[in-house]
Amino acid sequence: MNYSKGYEVKLVEKQIVLMKDFARKAGRVGTKEYATFMQVRALYPTFAVVQYTIDQKSKREFYDKLDYNKMERLIKLWTKNDEKALQEFASAKEQFSNYSGSYGLVKKWFLAKYKEQYKLFQDVTSEEEEVPEDEE
Repeated sequence: MNYSKGYEVKLVEKQIVLMKDFARKAGRVGTKEYATFMQVRALYPTFAVVQYTIDQKSKREFYDKLDYNKMERLIKLWTKNDEKALQEFASAKEQFSNYSGSYGLVKKWFLAKYKEQYKLFQDVTSEEEEVPEDEE
């Protein structure tokens, strides 16, 4: 798609594909985009006008509400409060704290070590259930 024009004419599909910003501007009478759109529409009156959409990755995995506290509670749950595992988690948090996007790096570390357990945990628990809180 030619992003600089804001639209593309697809002859095979018989479509005029508009970028979101171009479509918004073309909706206002008197703008340059409106004039351009009317010219294109006059050239191809039978073509359908559609808005461009980005193809989303359908197989992407989501890890909702997986924050530092939940990671720590899950490690305690799965390792029976093993101090070594908790120290590893703390050192990973500290090691990545100097980087921008440190949460993503810690999450990647967590999933590298505990992905199988986390998948099983997600399958077992429903949305209403939460990770048990520490009873201290």
